[in-house]
Parts: sequence; structure tokens; C-alpha cells
Amino acid sequence: VPSAPRNVVSVVNQTSVILEWHSPRDTGHREDLSYNVVCRRCHSNERRACQPCDDSVVFAPGKEMLKGTMVEISKLRAHTSYTFDIQVCACKCFVLDLQGNASLG
Repeated sequence: VPSAPRNVVSVVNQTSVILEWHSPRDTGHREDLSYNVVCRRCHSNERRACQPCDDSVVFAPGKEMLKGTMVEISKLRAHTSYTFDIQVCACKCFVLDLQGNASLG
């Protein structure tokens, strides 16, 4: 099982965010790693108050099976808090406890 992605950095604009990260330190001896990005819109500081982002949010180059370590997420709502989970995948997806938080304002 690979370890979590490292050194997640977010660059926040008014209605977009760029997320970049480094590959896991331990790849689990896999060369076929890819990444999924999960977006949640939050109504308070509590994670359980977060809901999946709606379909109007745009991920470039995509949100699933990414081969690179960067994604631009746009069409976000201004003055809204979001949580982004980066999942590392090796054939099967293993969800790891790594999250990047961004508050747009």
C-alpha cells in the first residue's frame, strides 16, 4: 500500500484553487500510481458538516485517475469553505488521511 501524497500546496484565487503535491515517499513498490481528488463544500469548521461538491465544479485535467500531481479546481463559490482529499491509487484505490483545506473569500 502506498503512503500518502506529501507536501500539498494550495494556491487560492477568488473562485478557483490549484492543488499541487509530491508523490508518496513509499510507493508500495508500485509504478502505476494515480490520484483522485475529492471535493467537499463545508458549512462550518466541522468535517461532518461537509457535503460533496456539485457537478458545476470543474477539475482540470480531471478528478480521477490523475497521473500528474497537480489539479486546478474552478467554478467554486466565493466566500465558501471547501475541503479537498487527495487519494493515491495503485490499481485499487486506497483512501489515505490527507486533506487540503481552502477557504475562498
